[in-house]
Amino acid sequence: MHIGVIDPICPQPYEFDTSAETGLGGTEATALRVFGQLASSFEITFFQNNRTEQSFNSGIHSRPLSELKDHAPLDRLITIGSWEFSLQARQLFPNVPIVLWLHNYANRHNRSMGNALREANIKLVCVSKTHMNATKRLLETRSSCLPRLSYIYNAIDDALLPNNTPRCKNRLLFASSPNKGLLQVLEKFDAISPMLPELQLEVANPGYLQFEPNELPPNVIFLGSLSQPKLIEKMRTSLCLFCPQTTFAETFGLVIAEANAVGTPVICQASFGANDEIVSSVNQAIDTANLETLVERIQQLQKSKCMTSARPEFRLENVARHWDALLLDG
Repeated sequence: MHIGVIDPICPQPYEFDTSAETGLGGTEATALRVFGQLASSFEITFFQNNRTEQSFNSGIHSRPLSELKDHAPLDRLITIGSWEFSLQARQLFPNVPIVLWLHNYANRHNRSMGNALREANIKLVCVSKTHMNATKRLLETRSSCLPRLSYIYNAIDDALLPNNTPRCKNRLLFASSPNKGLLQVLEKFDAISPMLPELQLEVANPGYLQFEPNELPPNVIFLGSLSQPKLIEKMRTSLCLFCPQTTFAETFGLVIAEANAVGTPVICQASFGANDEIVSSVNQAIDTANLETLVERIQQLQKSKCMTSARPEFRLENVARHWDALLLDG
């Protein structure tokens, strides 16, 4: 079976070599991980925005997006992120089963997509139960009927496991794009620093959005864009992944799942986005607006040898099994 995967919105082309050398966003990293795994069972051709050359890497054929219209036959199509492009794909491939793989929360400008996807017979796959329920609630405000709606979790590498790497009790790590609440995280860190003066906050940036603050709180270190192996090593050596923000709700939160998988706890906001669904234990999602609670949690982690583990449903083997079933179902 020949599967066409379309990323019509990626800012730059990407493949496995990209992931090894530079930082990647969660969507791109997950796409490579999932379809690399499925390449052992399916023929995968990946059509990407801004790609100018063909390549073949780890079982995946990568092609410029412009080649999609001339590429046949394809047995299934998966479009990443864009419901409008899914509808264009339906015009090109009227009889091919199509899945829209949505990674972001739909907003009020997307409410009409429910009817459009239903009429075009396009399935909608979200990345968590929280994400699916939020999408369903929004579409119900405008749609008379909904598309077939489900969710499949994003995948973490099966090889991500705790080891004996010592964690620095005074090192916190923020490892997301700056638009995902970084300003608020810096404010929180600055507010608690007088109570925990030895703390350091290291900030890793996937690199697709630049951030140049006018002034930084003391003890904040910008790491720039890290390759996946270097980011995982930073997670292992940090006291925790530090995400006390309420400005960007995650649909999944890949860095949260990855940090937990290598044994590193997370501090994130409770009842916000998919945080409660993704953390592997409930005490990692707390009321981060309460500075006393935030400080107490950091002190608890400093005194303990708290180790986390991965949720098994996020493991690549299990996630790939769900995609396999979805694609065979048509």
